[in-house]
Amino acid sequence: MNLKGGPFWSAFFLVLITDKYWMDFVKFILISCLIWLASCSGPAINRHPANQELHVVFDLDWTLVSPVENAITGKKIIQVGEESYRLHNGAVELLEKLFKTPGLKVSFFSGGPRERNIELLSKMELFNGNSNAHEMAYKVLSREDLTRLENIPESARFSEKYKKDLTKISSNLENIVMIEDNPYFALNPEHSKSFLHLGETYKYFESYEEAQSAIKKLKNPTKVELSYYPKNWISWKVNYDRLQLIQHSIEEVLNGKNGNLSFRTGLIGKWSQTGLNLRKPNWTLIMNTFDKSVQCEDLLKGVLSL
Repeated sequence: MNLKGGPFWSAFFLVLITDKYWMDFVKFILISCLIWLASCSGPAINRHPANQELHVVFDLDWTLVSPVENAITGKKIIQVGEESYRLHNGAVELLEKLFKTPGLKVSFFSGGPRERNIELLSKMELFNGNSNAHEMAYKVLSREDLTRLENIPESARFSEKYKKDLTKISSNLENIVMIEDNPYFALNPEHSKSFLHLGETYKYFESYEEAQSAIKKLKNPTKVELSYYPKNWISWKVNYDRLQLIQHSIEEVLNGKNGNLSFRTGLIGKWSQTGLNLRKPNWTLIMNTFDKSVQCEDLLKGVLSL
């Protein structure tokens, strides 16, 4: 790409004259283009120096998979009964790395019915089809395992009535992290400390063009309906590669880069550096973590889509 060309400076000055919020993207473009030649693939995960049993627990819906229209087909589509789910980018690679990590146990805790969860995980093939997520899981907890709070009316939201009790997986909450799109499932404030909130999530699309096409098909969409779709290329990219960011954070902590902090404190703290859980993204850190397939042209396209 020729950075002296008109398109680059057009995008640059476009950012400068807009709201101050977008000034972060100036740093995001310049720094990202300079460091993109560096490899972003993390090293092999080593055993945590504390030599303790650690637990990573995944939610399913909107975390590892997203529901899609039944008409969609492809290698990332998992059919469970009459429902279709699209496996998120990086899900298989992340699970395979974690399952191979000594001293680390991987579980799943979803509010979906047990029968559905088991079938969904069984069809989530790993290691070239030689195994699957259900077969390798330490524990699989489902709707039947949720804790119903007393004195909460039936009319309340599902996550207000039902909670995920992480002690059903491990009594040591310092060594367990729940990767979840809905932090309201935490049983109490102490459990909440173990919840790694993914931040704002959207319907999952393999490309930004696919997302735009889906939005165009909506008839008189409400503001609530549009909130489920990525607002621009940047938000689509973050949603698409979110699990890559998760993997990077876990690798950093398991390789001893959390000092003397506990597993959950180190990992939650590392994830907080992305700013996604606070809806204040650290664009430089985020884009530096993504793979090198993203070129400067893509970054400019992201800014122009705002």
